[in-house]
Amino acid sequence: IENPHDFRQTHVASNIEFYMANGLSIPSESYSRAMSDRVYDFPLYQHMVATLSRLFDGDPVVTGRLINVTCYLMLSAILFFLLSALEVKDTISVLSVWIVAISPLHTYYSTAVIPDNLAILFSFASLFFFVKDHRSPRPAWRYYVLFVGFGVLAALVKNPIYLPIVIATTMFLISRKDFATLLSIRFVAYLLVIGLTVVAFKVYSNHQNVGRFSTPRSEWIWYFGDLSERLQLGANLWLVKNLSEVATWPFLLIVPAGLVLFVKNERNFSRHMMLGLATGSFVTVMLFFHLMFIHNYYLLPTTFIIAFFAAYALDRGVRRLGDGLRRTRLRWRSHVRPEWTGSRADPALGARLLEPGLMLAIIVAGTILANGQRIGQGPDWDAVNAGLFIANNTEDDALVFYIVDDDLLDPTNTKYLYFAKRTGDNVTSSEALQETWPDRVREALATHRPVYLFVGRAHLALLDRLTAAVAGHPVARGDHGVVYRVTG
Repeated sequence: IENPHDFRQTHVASNIEFYMANGLSIPSESYSRAMSDRVYDFPLYQHMVATLSRLFDGDPVVTGRLINVTCYLMLSAILFFLLSALEVKDTISVLSVWIVAISPLHTYYSTAVIPDNLAILFSFASLFFFVKDHRSPRPAWRYYVLFVGFGVLAALVKNPIYLPIVIATTMFLISRKDFATLLSIRFVAYLLVIGLTVVAFKVYSNHQNVGRFSTPRSEWIWYFGDLSERLQLGANLWLVKNLSEVATWPFLLIVPAGLVLFVKNERNFSRHMMLGLATGSFVTVMLFFHLMFIHNYYLLPTTFIIAFFAAYALDRGVRRLGDGLRRTRLRWRSHVRPEWTGSRADPALGARLLEPGLMLAIIVAGTILANGQRIGQGPDWDAVNAGLFIANNTEDDALVFYIVDDDLLDPTNTKYLYFAKRTGDNVTSSEALQETWPDRVREALATHRPVYLFVGRAHLALLDRLTAAVAGHPVARGDHGVVYRVTG
């Protein structure tokens, strides 16, 4: 499991392993006992990975990656069919799908162990069937059921990912002044079903996590932040940096031009939908602003709309460049050979050869550029090797206290214990030096499980102080640290 965001991937992978061992349920378990929230989103992805891994005796991480690669391929097909249904020019459709396919953010998380890819696939499948239903000459219930069904699944797996679709479909009907459909029982029922699904699951998760139905204030702050945060230069610069991983800089920079050209030139069916989707994406980013610049994978749903406007700008730009080059060629030929009128030349021949050639050059250059901007940083080998060291020197049912840095962003980070495949707690070095430390150890010993303390090489200088208040002995010393058996 690679960085960045290996904490999220190891958390999901931990849930999957516990589902495989204990059976499927909505509440999840993790190697980190400090992960008090047992319900985040509906664990459909985790259930799929656990079921397939048990069925085919496969590795859950490999299975999880294969599912996401499958989602990646299916999403490409769905996006192309969606653009075709919106009557978008084939060249723009192909370019849009290609920019999504080579997005550094999209390619990285398409081989990661996270549920977001499944939610994105469901979201755009829902949008596709909305378009099919809307364009049918009479109500097509099969399309409507798929539209609502995929919407419910997307909202359950990760509702911030589906929010742009809800806004897009609503804005689409408003901009077309199709108030009959907007106020119809079918569309109102859709909004109610999606809304009730999100609210009901949130109420359930609150009850599971904090023992009450209302959402804690700390969670509101975590998801939405405050208004001042949206006005901070540093936060916005970090968001722009994350957006540059959604699409490489050259594509990102031409998005405004693509948006302006699209608004100026298009009056067809696609105009209302794509502008609605752009509005939905913008509202979602602003609403969940706090998460957008901390966790870049929350920006994954914006990949398509960014890719579309970049593709539109490329298509218009290549056509204008092609026209300009042909006019220059004609002027040059007329100047060199005034008697030549161009009547013997096929005026469409240049377009057929020149513009595809320019597009091919852009595609090759863009693919090379995107490949050079891969965001995968490789595994945290220190954590991986330390985990293996712990696993080799402790029992399977051991409870491990893992000493971590005081400035660790999230002390509940599952990755340390995940690589060891042991249940326990991350303990900062300052916490382990406090007077309450022996009490935590005694509570652990009361479970009648083997209890260990792992002190990594970064904290070996503190080993004597960390173990002074507890009885025990070292059982293994190595390059990665010391495994200390606690006996009292």
